Amino acid sequence: MLSVVENGLDPRAAIPVIKKKLVGSVKALQKQYVSSDMVVTSEDGDANSMCSALEAVFIHGLHAKHIRAEAGGKRKKSAHQKPLPQPVFWPFLKAVTHKHIISELEHLIFVSTDVGRCRAWLRLALNDGLMECYLKLLLQEPAHLCEYYQPT
Repeated sequence: MLSVVENGLDPRAAIPVIKKKLVGSVKALQKQYVSSDMVVTSEDGDANSMCSALEAVFIHGLHAKHIRAEAGGKRKKSAHQKPLPQPVFWPFLKAVTHKHIISELEHLIFVSTDVGRCRAWLRLALNDGLMECYLKLLLQEPAHLCEYYQPT
């Protein structure tokens, strides 16, 4: 990850942090919803934590060439604030996603960047119960993995 390399930190140090965040959010969701018929929504903090952790999984180990320096968002920035790095793994996700889903995500009015499409894809995969299937398919694509991610 670009920021880890810039800071001189070992990228492997992020792995336990990401795992802890992912496991904690999944456990919290299970505890809250396992015996309930309630639907998990984006208002749930644990659900958002899980999505953030899963996004961190996809960002971790991403080659620097897939991290854009310019910000693509529309939020206001002060003159002295540097734009945040924009990790883009959308082309990687497109390799295993059905064409009509890709088209749907690329034509969302409220999503205008590849980073936004990555986030929307993540939530759609979770909502449709397809995350495991997608992960298996992505892991079966060694050429794509090498193109987008560091070997570790």
